[in-house]
Amino acid sequence: DFGLAKMLGGHDVTLTRTEQALGTAHYMAPEQIQSSSGVDHRADIYSLGVVFYEMLTGELPIGRFEPPSSKVRIDVRLDDVVLRSLASAPDRRYQHASDVKTEVETILNDDPEHRPPVPNTPNLRPSARDRLKAPAVGLVVASAVDVVATLGILLFSLRISAVASDALTIRTLIFNAVGVASLTHGTVLALGAAKMFRLRSYPIAVGASVVAILPFGPGAAISLPFGIWALIVLLTGETRAAFAAGSGRDIS
Repeated sequence: DFGLAKMLGGHDVTLTRTEQALGTAHYMAPEQIQSSSGVDHRADIYSLGVVFYEMLTGELPIGRFEPPSSKVRIDVRLDDVVLRSLASAPDRRYQHASDVKTEVETILNDDPEHRPPVPNTPNLRPSARDRLKAPAVGLVVASAVDVVATLGILLFSLRISAVASDALTIRTLIFNAVGVASLTHGTVLALGAAKMFRLRSYPIAVGASVVAILPFGPGAAISLPFGIWALIVLLTGETRAAFAAGSGRDIS
């Protein structure tokens, strides 16, 4: 139904007989049904729009029909192509079939599913979590040294306390105090390292880094450089933002 039936007649006429029109009614443009005198190639574009609609929805655009996207899952921009092709007035339709082709190709090429894949370029800049990993591991090692040293101190203190002597009792108290300080130092370092690994509790992570610099416990020799390293990383804006995102609140 693209007007070819008109070309098969043996006489050079432009009108059919009264009340007669050539073509299938549902695929014919309005002006084609009313009169063949003003019909041109834009009637074919209307017929193309009918075919589009039927292909997309399985229905004919009869009466007050809904856009195709309301019936099937398609790009809503195709609605404009179909509805413009089905405009009642020829002047409101696409004026050339090539315009329809260009419009459809534009939509297809702009569809994310048909776009060429974007090269997956790795981010060469290490994240805040990656830059905190090494100093956090160092704090864990220092914490382990503190815990092991604390156990040794406590065992030695128990052996001393077995001998009843005022001087030995004072020495035992000193050893116990050193053991408590070492255990506290190691516990704080372990807690701070855990917060660094998870990017949570920024104040605790900073506080643990400060404690790591202080000369408390046998693990201080190890924790000192890693505490300074951790502080340098923690005080950067990127790391503060990472902790804020991890904890769900702003860090000022």
